[in-house]
Amino acid sequence: MNTRNFGIKLAALTAPMMLTASAFAAAPVASLSDTEPGILHEFSVDSSLAVTGDWGVYNSGLDVGTPTVAGGVLSLSGANPDRTGFNVTNKSSASAVGMGTSSDWVASFEYSHNGGTGSGSVVEYSAASGGDILRITGTGDANNFILFGGNGSGSYAQIGGVFSMSSSVSHDITIHYQSSSGFLDFYLDDALVADDFVSRSGNYDLNIAVIGGGSSSSINGVFDNLRVGVIAAPTIPEPATAGLLMASGAMLLNRRRSQR
Repeated sequence: MNTRNFGIKLAALTAPMMLTASAFAAAPVASLSDTEPGILHEFSVDSSLAVTGDWGVYNSGLDVGTPTVAGGVLSLSGANPDRTGFNVTNKSSASAVGMGTSSDWVASFEYSHNGGTGSGSVVEYSAASGGDILRITGTGDANNFILFGGNGSGSYAQIGGVFSMSSSVSHDITIHYQSSSGFLDFYLDDALVADDFVSRSGNYDLNIAVIGGGSSSSINGVFDNLRVGVIAAPTIPEPATAGLLMASGAMLLNRRRSQR
């Protein structure tokens, strides 16, 4: 028996059964680790702006207008416009820190709006080393929004074209920092909208998430599940599962050989 050819055939047979990240591309998920900083604010659980333990701290110094937590969500009026913000912290700490840049991190939240118009801000992320990382704003047209990254030296630059978010529907907004390349990716509802862009400041140690604010508009925003954390590790099959996959492949190969 040619064991080399057997190994090649077995790998070919088992390959379709191996689930890979690229086969199911979706927005990465922030993992909140006891040893890593982050933000976790589920307004359905923390029924106020104050974060009760865990990661992140409410920064009242960033408040403008009357941001309100009610009905399990954070509501911001675009007419003022309302604004609030949160600092990245280590677990159960009140001291603001920045996300490390030697590991991938993810910032995400759920967002819906009333379909109003204006160029008010949805979110703005800033860096501990100084300057802004990125910003998402309205365009002035109903349901249309723009992502601003930068040139890495202090100037905002529009990233890609205008993108749409339907009104009265909850949307998932996700930013992924890639430590290996130093670039950012933007996902909307698990679809990759913009990839490999740079921040405004050239810094990526995210330390503040500012929700709302900007120019006066009629866009009323609703937010929930604000998260910042290191990227969740991909799921690796347990040894028993991997063994079953190999056994299945061997069975298929033996069946094919017996039919010759």
